[in-house]
Amino acid sequence: MSNQPKQYNNTYIFGLSFISALGGYLFGFDFAVISGALPFLRKQFELSAAGEGFLTGSLALGC
Repeated sequence: MSNQPKQYNNTYIFGLSFISALGGYLFGFDFAVISGALPFLRKQFELSAAGEGFLTGSLALGC
């Protein structure tokens, strides 16, 4: 067995971390946009509380 430390590809680790952080940022941004548009959508389509929840959930899933 070799006792040499493992070599890691720092570019790969940085890229993976950046993409993960960007995904979290975009997820939060998506919910901010939905919450800003929800009062107008509620008035336009006369949504119930269940309708608002379904709309928010389906937009978060990307449907």
